Amino acid sequence: NTVTFNIGKLGAKDELRVVLVGNIKPLANNEEERQIKNSVQMKCAQASEVFNSNEVTHYQGKPKLKVTHTSNKPEGRILDNEEIEYYITIENIGKVPANSVVVTDYIPDTLSYISTTSIINGKETSYKNGDNNVSVEMNIGMGETLKITIRANAKTIKDGKEKEAENKITVTAKGID
Repeated sequence: NTVTFNIGKLGAKDELRVVLVGNIKPLANNEEERQIKNSVQMKCAQASEVFNSNEVTHYQGKPKLKVTHTSNKPEGRILDNEEIEYYITIENIGKVPANSVVVTDYIPDTLSYISTTSIINGKETSYKNGDNNVSVEMNIGMGETLKITIRANAKTIKDGKEKEAENKITVTAKGID
């Protein structure tokens, strides 16, 4: 679509500001994202020079998050009072920001919580400790990565029997099904 304006005289230091407002069509059912480009071209009737602006690109769509969840004990066995670290990495590989991302790690009752480190773009972020969970809530921009490390100790097993401890996480974000 093209919009054309014919403007009267502008003096050497005069400024003209044009603001166009429109509605963006919703994505079709088969579309995950859409690229929206905009540029400006100006011509002066008395000069042969044409001014072309830089093209501005915006993206419409849903964020795409890549989630990995690992530990420093890939073999899956830990001894009484042994420390374990869980690593959660959330990468925004989409072309739109991921807003209101909530990552929750549910710490098994066979572990004693020690600490959490939450970092995005080299900067520490805040987190919340619950009774048996740790959660981080934040926005993750395009190309940004959130890294969370949770440290815990295995509790002493009183009856001497091996216990299973499954570490679960949930990740939710605004605009992601």
